[in-house]
Amino acid sequence: MFKWIWSSVVMAGTALAAVGKPMDTGVWEGFVNFGSKETVANFRKCNSKEIWWLRGKQYSDTAEEMRRRHAELTSSPYDQVYARLRGEVSKNKGQFGPLGTYHRVFYVTEIIEMREKRPTDCAAE
Repeated sequence: MFKWIWSSVVMAGTALAAVGKPMDTGVWEGFVNFGSKETVANFRKCNSKEIWWLRGKQYSDTAEEMRRRHAELTSSPYDQVYARLRGEVSKNKGQFGPLGTYHRVFYVTEIIEMREKRPTDCAAE
């Protein structure tokens, strides 16, 4: 009986550890641009040098909506646009995205604002 209970506890702990990394939920503002492949987007938070890998939540249309709005506002995927986005960001730094080149992963759940970049955006930069 004890072995069965212990096995269940170990298996449950292993399953929970595999669910994912701790996330911070909130609203962030900064700049979005897409790479040479339209499926790769990144976000640089205001007043930070960190680059986050930008993703839509699984089964949501958020990523496609960001892509569409970015294309409407720019002439090149490399052009930055200002954005205020709600979502979840990995708490711990790591290596995310293609070739592990991003500091964190940002799962966007809502686009609050997305527009052309202005000189007054992130004024403290």
